[in-house]
Amino acid sequence: MCAFYSRGKNKLQNLYKATEMYEFYIQNKEKDSPYYISKTEYISIVNLYFKRICELLLEGDMFYVPFGMGLIQILKIKIDINKTTLTPDWGLYNKTGVKTFHLNEHTRGYKYNIIWSKKDIKFVNNAMYRFQPVRSLKSTLARLIKVDKKDYIERY
Repeated sequence: MCAFYSRGKNKLQNLYKATEMYEFYIQNKEKDSPYYISKTEYISIVNLYFKRICELLLEGDMFYVPFGMGLIQILKIKIDINKTTLTPDWGLYNKTGVKTFHLNEHTRGYKYNIIWSKKDIKFVNNAMYRFQPVRSLKSTLARLIKVDKKDYIERY
């Protein structure tokens, strides 16, 4: 998670890594406690947890973030061609200089987003947080939509 987003190198790189989370977790655990685990075990558990969340999302399920922190899901959104919210086709523009937009004809005019719904969030300053899915989740979603023709919930 980074606090500053821009092109190029961020001012603050990886504020909280799994090693820092492990140090926070382990600080009150006794060596003979059943909750005392090694750093490699901790990191593998965290990785398996997040991998399972990604699998649930790709299957079409919703993930309710613990402690009332919202809901993560994949939504299908109909593209309005008349709006200016269409994504530019930068590849074609860089080659030809012609400004066109992606119309998502392969998905019959829909786009798919992995969103974090903050509708019923119960913590303060939630506008300060943002959800950025990892690249592997986004590319797997694109493959499922294009190749496997998977469909998801439509937002109305």
